[in-house]
Amino acid sequence: MAQSEAQPLLVRFRPRQSEFSTLAALGDTSGVLVMVISSRLVKICCGLLMFAASAIAQVDLRTDAVVYFGSASNTSAPATIDEQRVREATVEWQTIQADAVRRGSARYILLVGEMDRRIRTAAQAAATKSSKDLVVRTGDITNDNGRIPTDLTSDVIANL
Repeated sequence: MAQSEAQPLLVRFRPRQSEFSTLAALGDTSGVLVMVISSRLVKICCGLLMFAASAIAQVDLRTDAVVYFGSASNTSAPATIDEQRVREATVEWQTIQADAVRRGSARYILLVGEMDRRIRTAAQAAATKSSKDLVVRTGDITNDNGRIPTDLTSDVIANL
């Protein structure tokens, strides 16, 4: 009978003490099994898979980064915006400047909250239109891992 025909492949190994107790529970103390996967091999494969998954499509951000849209852990097309220019283009910021609204006042907090919501909505619309999956402030990306960020400032301002 030729080796290429369908015959079960038997693997002989010398089990460690922890593997020997598993073999004894299975009723096979000779060390011959049809299929054995070592716990070390499983750990190595899981570790490599986790490393590969974390290395794919990722950029590194500063700890105080502001993410307007998307996630840095699974991005393939990052984008940035100039936060100051976008703020100055909002109606809320212009109201704060024109009325000299005091920082920390209730009105200031409400206007800044509304401004932030407006900027996030505009950033999401600009990112979707430009096929980008992450929008952060300019300078918040510390390592782009070969993914060159696009500046969406003018698109976000246009969406305000």
